[in-house]
Amino acid sequence: MTTPAASGRQPNELFEFAFRLGTSDGKAWPEEQYRGTERLDPEGSEEEKQKYHEYRLKLAGLLRDQILVYQDPKSRGRTYILKELPEHYHIRRKKRSKEGKDKKDKDVFDFYIYGHPTSDRSGNPRCHNSPNDFFPHLLWLISGAKDKSYCSCKLCNKTKKPEPELLKKRIAVPPDPEPAPVPAPVPATVPATVSAPAPISATSAAPQSTSMRRTASASSTTSKAAAKPASQPQPAPTVQQSTTPIPVPVIPGQHQLQPRPTPQPQPQAARAPAPTSTVPVPVPVPTSTASAPASTAPQDEAAIFREGEIVWYKHNNAWRIGIVLKAAPANPATATPAKCLVKPLAHAALQIDNVLKSDTDMRPFLAFSVPPVNTKEIRGRRMHEVNWQQMQAHLAGDDRQKQEFIGLEASKMAVVEIDQSYSTFNTIPEPPNSPRQRVGGLFLGAERIAVNEAVRVRLSPTEINPQWGKTAPIVMALRDIYVAADGLHVVGDVYILNETVIQQPSPQVQLPAAMLREQAFRNEIRKPLGTRYDWVCIQQNQDKREDSIRGRFYETSKLMPILDAERFKVALERGIVEDVQNYLNNRLDSSGTYMGRRKNRLETLSTSVPENFFLSLGPHVVED
Repeated sequence: MTTPAASGRQPNELFEFAFRLGTSDGKAWPEEQYRGTERLDPEGSEEEKQKYHEYRLKLAGLLRDQILVYQDPKSRGRTYILKELPEHYHIRRKKRSKEGKDKKDKDVFDFYIYGHPTSDRSGNPRCHNSPNDFFPHLLWLISGAKDKSYCSCKLCNKTKKPEPELLKKRIAVPPDPEPAPVPAPVPATVPATVSAPAPISATSAAPQSTSMRRTASASSTTSKAAAKPASQPQPAPTVQQSTTPIPVPVIPGQHQLQPRPTPQPQPQAARAPAPTSTVPVPVPVPTSTASAPASTAPQDEAAIFREGEIVWYKHNNAWRIGIVLKAAPANPATATPAKCLVKPLAHAALQIDNVLKSDTDMRPFLAFSVPPVNTKEIRGRRMHEVNWQQMQAHLAGDDRQKQEFIGLEASKMAVVEIDQSYSTFNTIPEPPNSPRQRVGGLFLGAERIAVNEAVRVRLSPTEINPQWGKTAPIVMALRDIYVAADGLHVVGDVYILNETVIQQPSPQVQLPAAMLREQAFRNEIRKPLGTRYDWVCIQQNQDKREDSIRGRFYETSKLMPILDAERFKVALERGIVEDVQNYLNNRLDSSGTYMGRRKNRLETLSTSVPENFFLSLGPHVVED
């Protein structure tokens, strides 16, 4: 059994992981077999050194979260780095094709970790696509296990995915000999009106379960956010934010549609409340094969806001757009509300501190409409087409308020591109030459969705029964997600929520947890009136295209108190439950150009975040 040891503090405030590995399974392949790739030298150019430094930071952060925090809670506040990669493992880069792009564009490279002893059908070495992809194999090496069936990396075992807990139990991690925590390299910020919760602890600049980082020289400080409020109620920075170190929570564990006319972020007008009369829906109730077991749902399935999602957050009297880095659930025992660490979106040349927000100061992205971009110099352009350093210097100079305004304009551009994009995670192995790639989940525009969850879906006019209540939610219980040559598909059964008398027997159907919680909440409200709600299947085994998905299904009891607490309270006192889905826009409602599939979440963000940005998605989300 081998153990990682953390050495003393380094001059740059890092703790070093030195692994006492007996042997590495890494293989030194002949150079000619690394076709089309170039090896990076850890002692070479500054760019090459930076890439190795970046990957070692990421892997050490993952090891800390998976191992050290359970042995030594103080490690949460420290930044770790691997001393080196295992023997014969190294980083190589491959130039991305410029097909369909301007040949004058700067070369773009993809980076891979080579050294695995297996080869492809042509006899060439196989590789891991990212630090997050390599991490399960690193965990297996540290465990001292010899049987590769214990390794869950995609190169060792394409079919069987054993729980990493089996490996973590084999690893004995001694406490760090230096107990003093390392100061966070980049402090997060909290608006003066929001206090940081006591239970949350770690560093905000480099989230723990780091999976990706934009490549560039790292910056040790960030600028404080300040901006002039917009004249209309649209997302905008307002005043300088106070700087407070914020510990980060560690959580256990195609087709363009007609945009809505709303030009500024404001809640959609409330539609008629859910009808109290019973509307029969004459369709058969499915058996328990309606969905796969809910046990495969993500760890934060019940959370309103999830890591990696794009959200609106309140900044004084305005709303801004950001991405959720970390989410900490509410703690009823201490009356601590749910909190999220949010990274404001802007552009690559502008540093804005992270902010800690409670759920009540946040909204799902689809709760508001995106205001138009007002700056003519960037209007109608793509994020990656703009030289943001030059644009900021030209339009704002050293004026911080003007810089913030350009950042606000950039966030509008970015979020429209994000809404028109998607990326997948947790790939499910398929036979060779399969026409489809099945996945466990995806980032669909702003939102994160997984198999065995519920999504709001569109039906064509011919599929809609005029007898259905207009406010009744129409939801698909996802059983499968896949990508084929013609795009993204989701598979499952479509349900509508129907009110009926209590005397009728309740159908036994296996459904996503959110649908069951919604049903239970409504039944509790309607029970005094002698009625209840049932999910009734209206379409079975449906295979729907990407443009049929309106977005995540949100529970009324959780989201309505955030959107309009007073209206929600009055409605409940009258025994009425308004469908919160009526307060939401639909994905692809933004008036942008369809972007399609992206490699991962970081690529989807494009240049809306600084070049040294870390993105934490946790161990349960594995991207390419």
